[in-house]
Amino acid sequence: MSTVQPLYGTANQPITCTITSLASATLQQSATIDNSLNLYLDISLTIKAKSNSTTVSGSGTLEVYAGAMTDGSTFDGGLTGTNSSYTPPVALNGRPSNLKLVGMLVLNATSQTDQATFSIAQAFGGQLPQKFALAVYNSTGGAIDASVGSMWYQGIQSSIA
Repeated sequence: MSTVQPLYGTANQPITCTITSLASATLQQSATIDNSLNLYLDISLTIKAKSNSTTVSGSGTLEVYAGAMTDGSTFDGGLTGTNSSYTPPVALNGRPSNLKLVGMLVLNATSQTDQATFSIAQAFGGQLPQKFALAVYNSTGGAIDASVGSMWYQGIQSSIA
C-alpha cells in the first residue's frame, strides 16, 4: 500500500517585497512568484515585521493578499508583479477588493516583532496558481519599523512512498 507524504522544498526562499517602513493605510506589492518549474502543490508563506515605537492601533494588522496570473500576462486586481507601491483599481476601505486574502499578521503594540505563516493554495481554494504576486496592506496605524520586515516561503510537493 502506498503512502502520500509531503515533500518540502528549500526553506527560507525570499520574496521580493519591501515592507520595511511601509506607511499606514498603504499597500506594497511583491515581485512575481513563478511556480511553473517547481510545480508546488502549496506554498507556506511567512511574513515577519516589527511595529514602530510610537503609534500603533490596538487592532493593528498587516494584511497579505494574493492575485493570480492565469492568462500569461495579467494579474488579478491590477497587480504588476513588481516590488513597488500598489494602488488597487477597485478598493473597499483602502483594501484591494479583487485579490484573495491570504492572512493577517497582528501587530497591535509598539515595537512588537512577530511573524505568521499562511497557505497560499488555501487562499485560492486549494489550487496553487502557476504565477502569483502578493500585496501587503498596513493597517497598524503607523509605519512599519525600518529594521524588520520580510517575507519568505517554502514550497510543498507530494511524494508516494
